[in-house]
Formats: sequence, C-alpha cells, structure tokens
Amino acid sequence: MQYPAWKYLLIAVVLLVAGLYAAPNLYPDEPAVQITSAAAGTQLSEGILTESQSLLEEAGLDNHDGTFEGNSALVRSITQSIS
Repeated sequence: MQYPAWKYLLIAVVLLVAGLYAAPNLYPDEPAVQITSAAAGTQLSEGILTESQSLLEEAGLDNHDGTFEGNSALVRSITQSIS
C-alpha cells in the first residue's frame, strides 16, 4: 500500500456517505395534491378526498393512493404526456 490505511478508509466512508446522500435522486418525482383546511378550527371529512379524486378524473388526470389522515388529504396523480 502506497498510502496509510486510514486514508483509504476515509475515502471509503466519504464515498458511502455521498452515495447515501444522493440515493433519493434515484426515485422519480410524483406529483401530488395536499388538501388542508385554511382555518385552524375547520375539520375536513373523507368526502373531500373522494370529491377531489372525482374532479381530477373529470379533468382527465389519473390518480392513485388517495389517503386521508388527521385533517388533511393527499392525492397522488399519474403524469400523462399531452400530445
């Protein structure tokens, strides 16, 4: 070995940390719509989720994995190329 072992170890650790830091870039972007209430005391129901999904379908946008949790709804959409 031309250099001390700790330098090789340091390079390996830096490469590992850089790989972990860059890993989220491997996943594609997924457009989503998050619906929350504007006023602090307003409660949303699960009906807002079904209504937003039907509005997206009427607009010609496919959606999947609609979730309602607490006081917010999240609808993920599938991007389509417009030609």
